[in-house]
Amino acid sequence: MLNRSRATSATLVANRPGVLRPPAPARRQDIDTPAADRRAPMPGFSVEQLDSAGSPICFIYRVAALPQQTTFPTGPELTLQAGFVVHERGHEIPRHIHTQTDRQLTRTAEVLMVVRGRCEVDVFDEDRAFVATRELQQGDVLVMVRGGHGFRMLEDTVLFEVKQGPYFGAGEKELF
Repeated sequence: MLNRSRATSATLVANRPGVLRPPAPARRQDIDTPAADRRAPMPGFSVEQLDSAGSPICFIYRVAALPQQTTFPTGPELTLQAGFVVHERGHEIPRHIHTQTDRQLTRTAEVLMVVRGRCEVDVFDEDRAFVATRELQQGDVLVMVRGGHGFRMLEDTVLFEVKQGPYFGAGEKELF
């Protein structure tokens, strides 16, 4: 795996303090996990976080390191939260709807999952300065919360992409 990087931090994150774990089998009306039901970091689970100037640019979730309990490595202050939701067989998530909430977004966050193949991603900060290159393999997930990126396909590759809409066309991207 190629791992070129400039002088920025690349941190392995177990999980963030204050992240909620799945509720214990509970009353059907319970949707949110109470604050008292928080957990300590989970050993062995790793998500790579690439930072620039002390702020996260992206998170790389590796398929080979699935957690055994719910974890959201992205902080609650980011414009996108991405994590693994883990439940035991028979657990039910009560029916619910997400309430309408006004949010003001100034950048597009993006999630890319490698469905098939392998590729390299170059990660850049908001000043277009190179941060790092990482190889992504089938099942890996890249969560971009700011900055820029570019890809090189090492094999025939299929990426599944999720980002905020609506889409306003090619003018949303600035090539550099």
